[in-house]
Amino acid sequence: MNKEYRKRIRRAEEYISQNLHQELTLEEIAGKACFSKYHFHRIFKAVTGEAVSAHIRRLRLEKAANRILTEAGESITEIALDCGFGSSQNFATAFKKQFGCSPRTFREQNSYEKLAGVKKNNVDALAGAESPDHIIQDGSNSGIKTNLWINLMEMPTYRVAYERVVGPYGLDTSEAAFKNLLKWAYRKFSVDTTIAIGIVWDNPEVTDPEQCRHDACITIPDHIVPKGNIGQQDVTGGRYVVGHCEVSNYRELEQAYEEIFGRWFPLSDYVPADKAAYEIYLNNPANHPRGSLLIDICIPVEKI
Repeated sequence: MNKEYRKRIRRAEEYISQNLHQELTLEEIAGKACFSKYHFHRIFKAVTGEAVSAHIRRLRLEKAANRILTEAGESITEIALDCGFGSSQNFATAFKKQFGCSPRTFREQNSYEKLAGVKKNNVDALAGAESPDHIIQDGSNSGIKTNLWINLMEMPTYRVAYERVVGPYGLDTSEAAFKNLLKWAYRKFSVDTTIAIGIVWDNPEVTDPEQCRHDACITIPDHIVPKGNIGQQDVTGGRYVVGHCEVSNYRELEQAYEEIFGRWFPLSDYVPADKAAYEIYLNNPANHPRGSLLIDICIPVEKI
């Protein structure tokens, strides 16, 4: 596939993701990609495998599903309207077609506490134990083989070069993309202080694993301007809950996420903010005595 095509379609996808809450027209999306509106829908489908309208509808439904899971105090109608649906009736019909049940049933059956296997009495037992701003898990309570340290932090904004990978998440999902990025970076600047970051755009509990988006990123100096198949974006700073963990496989990483959503959030005064989570990769597993990967899971938050 022509690199320029991929670059332009990526701009269109980013524009769609950032504007799901408002009315989107084919003309304005095509304009962001610098394609004619008369041919853009065919080009978009050829590159992504989805029609533009289907892509927008799927992302809106997945965004709404995630909010239904995480924002228990918000009505389903409010979520539907805020995610770009004209009415709660249209939303309910589309949601049932996508997920096989009504939004209300989805909320009742798939809360984050249930997804994490956390019962209410376990949460109550934790309530008096430790502040949710600083929790140490030793594996005996969490089911994770290694420590999970959780804290609220103010994170900086990172300027990154990236390649997008679409498919099932896994510790090796973006290995090839990171290799490509580093090969490119070695020719451009010193990578001694470069930070490796993975942006997690989708929740695999909601999005079809084959459609999950993951951006392999490395931080870059201000004067570097990526070209071709390598894009550039900012990982926005602000307040995040950060879970530091050591994992040896994807299931352990998923357990770390479940601990944060199932144990930390219910005890805190925060809810997940409406922007993507990301992971900071702190080591090369090949150099670790147990072959483990050290990761900071960074989830944006806002006050309830």
